This record gives sequence, C-alpha cells and structure tokens, in this order.
Amino acid sequence: MIRKVSDSTASSTWSIYGEEVRLWKRKNVSEEKMIEMILEYKQILQSRSYKTNNKLLCKQFVFWGGIPFITVGFNAFEEFFVPMFQYFTRRFVFEWAQSNKVLHSKEVGIKGVFEHMLCHPLYDIKYDFRYILDGNNKRRILYDLVEEEFASYWFNEISTAIDQGINFCEISKRIGIIRVTRYCSDTIKL
Repeated sequence: MIRKVSDSTASSTWSIYGEEVRLWKRKNVSEEKMIEMILEYKQILQSRSYKTNNKLLCKQFVFWGGIPFITVGFNAFEEFFVPMFQYFTRRFVFEWAQSNKVLHSKEVGIKGVFEHMLCHPLYDIKYDFRYILDGNNKRRILYDLVEEEFASYWFNEISTAIDQGINFCEISKRIGIIRVTRYCSDTIKL
C-alpha cells in the first residue's frame, strides 16, 4: 500500500509498502501522479525491463532527481533495486575492464555504475553521482556490491593469468598491486 503520511513545507512523508520515506513536495505534482510514478518504478524494477531498455529507468530518474531516485528505489524496493544495481554493476565492470582506464582510489566508485545505468540517447542526465548515496543508511550494501563484482571479474582474470603463466604487470598497472596481491592470495586459497 502506498499513502502519504504527512506534509511539511517542502517535503512529504510517504509510506510505501510499510517503508517510510521522505520525498520532495511540488504543487504541480498530485498525490495520484506520485503514486503512479512509484508504482511504475516498482514495475520497472520487478519486471527487470531495464535489461532490454533503460529508457523508463532514466524517465524515473528525471522525475525524481538523484536522492529521491535512491529513496524510492533502494529504500522502498530494495529486493528489486539491488539486483538491478548488480546488473548494471556487472556491465560497468566489464566495460571498464575493456577500456584503458586505471583505478585511482582504494574503492571502486559507484559513479560509473550510475552513469552507465542512466545513459540513454533520449535523456541527457547530468548529475554528480559520487554523492548520490550520502546520508543513506544502507549505502554500504551498494558499495560492497560494486567491490564484489569488481573483485570477481579481476579474480577470474588473475586466475587465468596464473594458469597461463602470464605476467601480472599490466593487470597491476590497472587495478594496483595491493588488489593483485589480494586476488592472488584468494586464488591460492582455492
């Protein structure tokens, strides 16, 4: 069940299937429109239609904006949002690995995942995704997921290199010696 619980000057508290979330309030957006968009968002996540076309996901982002996109999707529909995020994370990690990019920090950022997720020719989304999860109590779930997918990909690459007797120098330049060492030790444990 979806219902508005309370209003303040600039925001409203909504109960979305038992999860209370705080969202912006705009005079030109009716309660019915809000409910319609929440249900549409849920349908996109539940049906996994984003796998064939992310246009409706981009439409949701344009409607909600950054943090409310997370508030509705991740907080209210976590069971569907996390698999969607994992899908785009895997795609991002694969495409990143195929590029010539180099990791510059100790954590793989979520910025690239959101840029990949919300890239569509009909939508020119400009947003600083580095901070989209700030203030979200469950953000660690998504950060850990990105790290796990990145580690899984490079673990397989390093395992293949070990099996074929290939030097790790190029991999090390891309992801850093500490990650190579950690992933090698994981390979040896198996």
